[in-house]
Amino acid sequence: MPGLLGAREADLPLYRQDEVGMAAAAGETVVLCESESSCDALHGVYATTWAGGAGSPPLEKLARALKGVDVVVVPDHDDAGLACLDRLLGALPTAKVLLGRPGEDARDLYVRVGPDRFTELLAAAADAEGSRQAD
Repeated sequence: MPGLLGAREADLPLYRQDEVGMAAAAGETVVLCESESSCDALHGVYATTWAGGAGSPPLEKLARALKGVDVVVVPDHDDAGLACLDRLLGALPTAKVLLGRPGEDARDLYVRVGPDRFTELLAAAADAEGSRQAD
């Protein structure tokens, strides 16, 4: 829908916020990525994002909504996405990272490796000792 009809970007819920609650209750991993289109492309994966893109992640809202949730951040692999990633990790210190090739977003990575491999990469990232996993 064009425009926000008077609503502030900061007041909008996370994309698929209800699914985050379902994933948390089921002990599932949630992917945090930078766009609704990436969330929509990740078939069979719990995924969420926020309105506004890399320049304006609502860090407090994300920290509240994702508290206690196994989160894997799949950032856009560009300058803005990597700067946003650093901010996200400050707000979500237990989150892990799955990083695609330069120029890729979550959707690109999913399409390139396929659903089964993407799921394997998510599991490896979620289980990793370090915070960043690349493919």
